[in-house]
Amino acid sequence: MAFHMRSHLVALLALIPGVLCAEGNPATAPKVGTVTLQFKATHHYLNLPVRIGGVSRVGSISVDGDEKRVFEIQLADGKPDWWAPEDISPWKGKTVTLKLDPVPSDSKGPSLIDQTDEPRLPANFHHELFRPRFHYSAPYGFELDVEGGVYYRGYYHLFYNWCNLCTRQGSSIWGQAISRDLVHWKDVDTSYPQQDMWSGTGVVDWSNTSGLGVNGQPPILLFYTHMGKAGKSEERPGEQYLVYSTDGCETMTDYPGNPVVPKIEDSLPKAGPNRDPKIFWYEPKKQWGMIVYVALPGKPGPDGKPDEQHNTFRFLTSPNLRDWKLTDFYVSGFSECPDFYELPVDGDPANKKWILTDAGGRYMVGTFDGDKFTPETPRLTNMQGCYYAGQTFNNVPPEDGRKIKMLWTVVPAPNMPFTNCVSIPMVQTLHTTPDGLRLASWPAKEVDLLHEGNPVSIVDRPLREGEDPLENVDKEGVDIELEIDLHQAKGFDLIVEGMPIHFDAEAKGITCQAKDSPFEWRAPLVPENGHVQLRVFSDKTSLEIFGQHGFSILAVRNLATPWSKPRLGLRSTGGEARIDSLKIYSMRSIWDE
Repeated sequence: MAFHMRSHLVALLALIPGVLCAEGNPATAPKVGTVTLQFKATHHYLNLPVRIGGVSRVGSISVDGDEKRVFEIQLADGKPDWWAPEDISPWKGKTVTLKLDPVPSDSKGPSLIDQTDEPRLPANFHHELFRPRFHYSAPYGFELDVEGGVYYRGYYHLFYNWCNLCTRQGSSIWGQAISRDLVHWKDVDTSYPQQDMWSGTGVVDWSNTSGLGVNGQPPILLFYTHMGKAGKSEERPGEQYLVYSTDGCETMTDYPGNPVVPKIEDSLPKAGPNRDPKIFWYEPKKQWGMIVYVALPGKPGPDGKPDEQHNTFRFLTSPNLRDWKLTDFYVSGFSECPDFYELPVDGDPANKKWILTDAGGRYMVGTFDGDKFTPETPRLTNMQGCYYAGQTFNNVPPEDGRKIKMLWTVVPAPNMPFTNCVSIPMVQTLHTTPDGLRLASWPAKEVDLLHEGNPVSIVDRPLREGEDPLENVDKEGVDIELEIDLHQAKGFDLIVEGMPIHFDAEAKGITCQAKDSPFEWRAPLVPENGHVQLRVFSDKTSLEIFGQHGFSILAVRNLATPWSKPRLGLRSTGGEARIDSLKIYSMRSIWDE
């Protein structure tokens, strides 16, 4: 990408005396200290030099004396590994003060900072060595929780928590990307009035119950936790804020009545963190609902871990998304990032149940009357591995009818200017099983749009011990569909990108362990009449594994031996098995035009 209208702050130093200084007497400046830069915002971005793995510095941005943002950055003292663009367009024409602390007195980093109208991105942007090929990943920085996205006039809006100036977790805003088909994503550069945004939800207020829509345009409202600037998490207020848009999330407006939900400790003395608002519509009562994670006072158990009964989800209601009432009802034993939605049982629209989940993928199935959720199952999970903090899309058209979910996938990218990614889109369904109602997650049909060429295909073939029908197949970035009859075998190994996925019939589970890695990934998997069904996606340094039609899903980091040989393999263990069906598709990159 071309860089236009560069305006080095070094040049500004010649025009504005005293804008770059170490606090204190320059003649006796300490080895480290605070660096202050003062300049007029003339362009869209402020580009800060970053060193991967460098020391984290604390930075702040103030405009006309009003502090707008506090952040962490691994500031480069010399040649940067990458540039972190910070959007300063809302303050164009105003005086901006940037402070960085602590900075060595001989650091060249501050003198490299400049302004441009385009972000300073590398020539191989979106095609870096460890960039996921078909999973969405933030353009740069540290990507966290997926927020409750929305479908709005032909586009899916994906929101995620984002430390955009650092490849470590720190102060965050929301990132955004849009897609027409759930697989090809375009980054959206949205300016937010607040610069301290934790997790939350987006909704489209089609009926304008909030009164925030204009000229017949329904507003999109984003609810998030504003944690304030206190140094310790438990001391932060944890209030729920609202920003809204009337132009499809191109620009956001701060709601003047914030916080819409003050910290709930006013009602529950000594309550801990309040965060992660989930917003949903309850049609029978024509009202909005909110669920907020609230940590109540409690003592650690014998193992030193907090008592789960003090991790709660609190329920609130509202007629208009602005005025919220706390109900007396709450659910214990769930922690962080609630999601709440309704699903038909076995596809029957006349028989629906509500699903309550947390960040770790634990869920309950039950009924809901607009105020109270009544569980009908114990806490369950169908999710293992490095998945976390996923959310479903709101406002998917009724004619579509699917409940689509994407999850934060904790997969580092070594020596890259970005880290982590988002799972492929999954459709959530609810089924009757011999063990009761169970949730399944299965790749959305749109993922098949990325299939490239004809698949490697094997149908109805014996799999004898010592044989490997894939020994001459060498592919990377694949979608594998496997159905296997165990027959006489005690298990099998499916090797994907050098990572063995081992199924053990006696243990009724799969395990994954990279060569020379001490860590083993596990997930339960119960054969059905001696048959095992897997769907596996490999993408650079991660695997996503769907077992038994989505009743068990597992995300795996494969950093120890990426692309090791053999890339692919299939072997039975403890006897002969039979391949009912095997297809291996190559996957296109979502970043190619």
